[in-house]
Order: sequence, then structure tokens, then C-alpha cells
Amino acid sequence: MSIPIQVAPATNDLSLSKDQTLAEVVKVTIPKSGIVPKVDAYFLADTTGSMAPAIAAVKSGIVDVLTQIQALGSDVWFGVGEYKDFPAPVAGQHPYAFKHQHSLSADIASVKAAVDTWTTTGGQDIPEAQFYGLDQVAEPPGGKIGWRADSRRIIVWFGDAAGHDAVCKAISGLSYDITEASVTDKLVAEKLKVLALSLTINPRSPEGLDDEPKLAPQDNGYQPFCGDAGGTKGQGTRIAKATGGKLVQGVSAETIVETIKTALAAQITAIGNVSLVASGATAPFVVAIAPTDGYGPLSRDQDHEISFDVSWLGTVEATYEDQVFSGSLDVVADGEVIGGKTVKITVPLDEEIPMPRPDDVSGTWMLIHQVTGIYLIVEGYNPLVTRAVHVWQQDPPIITAGNKGHLWVLVKQTDGTYHIKSSEKDVTFKEQLYLQAPDKPGPAGYPRLQRGSENELQSWELVPVSSDPNTYAIRPKSFPDYALGLIDSYCINHRFVVAHRTWGEPSFHHYWRLSEPPADAT
Repeated sequence: MSIPIQVAPATNDLSLSKDQTLAEVVKVTIPKSGIVPKVDAYFLADTTGSMAPAIAAVKSGIVDVLTQIQALGSDVWFGVGEYKDFPAPVAGQHPYAFKHQHSLSADIASVKAAVDTWTTTGGQDIPEAQFYGLDQVAEPPGGKIGWRADSRRIIVWFGDAAGHDAVCKAISGLSYDITEASVTDKLVAEKLKVLALSLTINPRSPEGLDDEPKLAPQDNGYQPFCGDAGGTKGQGTRIAKATGGKLVQGVSAETIVETIKTALAAQITAIGNVSLVASGATAPFVVAIAPTDGYGPLSRDQDHEISFDVSWLGTVEATYEDQVFSGSLDVVADGEVIGGKTVKITVPLDEEIPMPRPDDVSGTWMLIHQVTGIYLIVEGYNPLVTRAVHVWQQDPPIITAGNKGHLWVLVKQTDGTYHIKSSEKDVTFKEQLYLQAPDKPGPAGYPRLQRGSENELQSWELVPVSSDPNTYAIRPKSFPDYALGLIDSYCINHRFVVAHRTWGEPSFHHYWRLSEPPADAT
């Protein structure tokens, strides 16, 4: 179905916090269409004994049906099949459970000849084998049924009784059981719409295709193979609705021919139903779309503007970062998506929720001062005992051997603190040196490189300070009220780093980001 529809607003880009609501009116414009759809219609008839009057009526009127439908100017092909019941074949009863008699064709004479072969036969109980028949007809294009890939595919199903559920493989000879659920899924997957004509001509099944499927006596031929019958009333309605079709209840032998004409003609001259459907990851944010049943039937030979009221609700809890969901509102006509609009929903972050952090950040890092954006380095580039540290902006850093004072190795200790070591060994002791806090922190409290020892001044705490999982304040374990920052809080290049007081909480100039060294810094 190719219809150039318009949707307004054309897109959605929404921000929805938890429990926030939003109401929207979506307008859909459907222009009249001169395109007559290509239609494949397959007649699937119940030819058990009680259907004899209806089958006789269809045989008598089938030429009128085919002629009038084709006279609408459409490209319609017709196919023919019938179903009876299990067990089959049984002498004197049903010769088969399903028979495909004519593949889809525009040849009225050959289609009529196939319908004329229908002969009703009696069985042992009321429910029939329609699930088996529907299952066999639900095949992809190009098979024995002859469905065309670019057609609207319709099964015109008529009968007067419910179906056995399940049709077990022991009785069908297939490798799988057939249930209402399985046959519905198969029909939907193959994009087959079911127009169900429910006849009420059998006093033993007054609701026809929607009747009770478990009325069969338990001593029938079905029970030894499949056990007691299952299923619930309303099979025909559910299958028709699930496939985008409909069920017509109360059809009689006298009205069946006209009902077939009307139902098929509607598929060509009208859009049966247009609805708005939420899909994708944004669908859970839609709590209601009104009208729930959509609009229809809508004539194809005139323009239509219809409106839907969409109610949105924030259903997702905020986290430490924005969450973005993508989906759509689809315009669905007779089970087919003919247009729509994209939907993007952002759930804003909650700044009070910290970002998850790794339990252990041991490794080789550059330590970036967050205010200046430049890195921590050993005075004079190379690690020597008692040297202080400062920030430096040379880009790229010097990376010759012995001058990689901008690289730091963090090693987590059992108490959760870290040792901060030079990446290279000093030239005198041939060992990595440890950053050690001063004996007395403050404006003159310079951390310096020292040889490794058990001194607690070589233990540092990494304190999370922002939603960025790689950003910390670096605090000496021995002095929890102090953290590394620039001397005099003067944020320029080549300022020395000291441990000065935080006055309760670290501030921005105490923030350091652990940055993985780029290739030109190693």
C-alpha cells in the first residue's frame, strides 16, 4: 500500500523525567488514492456436513462474486481450498482434513471449477480442522498457494464451528503441533489478513467460528490422538483481529454470497482501519492513544484528516547520565505501516547520582589538573629523590628515556589507599620512587619523590569529586583535611603542587583526572 501520508508534528524530540506527563495531538493526513491495490484472495471453506446449504449457495453465486470484484478495476487473483476434520481419511466420513484445490489465478472459469468440486461430508464431532487448513495456507509467496510478493494477501474463511486446539502432530502427521497461537503467529508473519465469515446455521454451534471448541464428546476420533480438546471461545474473532482483518458474525446460507462480495469489495474501495501505534524503545512511554480502535472504514476516493490524542508518561528513573530512547509512532492501515514519525525521548540525568567508578584504578596514568588542563610532572622531568612536582603544559611531553616524569603508576593497597610511583627508575638507586606527602602540609608542604618505605606519608586516598568516574581529589592518608592543589591556588603553568587545606570538601582546584597516556606521551 503506497499512500503519501503526512504526520504533524513530523517528529518528536522529547525530554521526560520520571512521572512527568505530556499530552500531544498527532494529525494524520491521508490523500485520496487512485492506486487500486493488487489483491490475492484465497477462499478457505468448511465443507463438513452442516455447511451443505452455504456451500451450495457459494457454488451458485461464485461467478457473480468473482466478476463483480474484478469489475472494480483491481488486479485480483483468487485461490480455492477446503478443510474438514480429523481423523482423516476415514471411509464414509472425511477423505482429508485439508485440500488445496486451486492456486491463485485471475481465471474465473478455472476458479469456479475448483469451487464446484466442494462436497460436504459428515464427521464425528463439532469442532473442525480449520487450524490445520490455515496453517497450510500460511506460506510465503511463490509456494503452492501462489501468493504474490507485492499483493495484499487475504484469506476469506467461512465456517460454522470452532476449531480443534491443538491439532497435534500425532493426528496431522506434521512434525509440530498447531495451536491457535502458532497459526496466528504464522499468519501474521506471512502478512495474511483473515476475513472470517461465521455462519450460524448449525444449532449445535450457535456462535459459529467463535463457538466453544471443547464441546466435542470425549469418545470421538480426535481424543485418542491428541487427548482432551483445549481452546476457548472467540477463536475466529481473535485470529481475524490479530491479522488486521475482521469477523462477520451471523452469516447465513442466504447472505453468504453478498457478505463475501461486500467484505472483499471493502478491501479494494476502502481502508478498513487506520490506527496510530507506538513502536521501538519509546513505546513504553506511551500510556494511551485515543481513539484506541482508530478510524475506519475510510473511502479511498477522498482525502482524510484524522487526529490522535497521545498521552506520554516518564517511566524511566534518572541515572548519572542522560538516557536516550529511539522509536516511532507508526500509522498502520489494515495491518500495514504506511507512515509515521520518529520519536526521540531523553531522560535527563540526575546530578546527585554519582557515576559508577572502577574499584581499582591501578595502572599508568597522566594526572591532569582539571582547572588548568595541564599535567603533573616531576621537577626537571626525571625522577630523583627529594624532587618536588608541578604542573606542565609542554605538548607533546618529552618521552626520551629518563625524562618521562609525566607518567605515574598507581598501585592500590590492601587498605584501599594508593601508592603513586614514578614510571621510571631514578638513576642513583635504580628503583621507582614514591610520591610522599610532607611532614607538615600547608602552603609550604611540598610532596616529594622518595624511596619506597612503610611510611604512611606514601599512602594517598583517591576521593571521588564529580560525576566523571576518572576525576578525584588526591588526599594524603595522614592528613584527610588536605588535598593536592597548586601553590597559592594560582592556576598557571609551572606552579608547584602542595598539599593544602580543603576546609571541609575539596574544591575545583583540587580535582585531578586520571587520563590514559596517548601514544605521543609514552
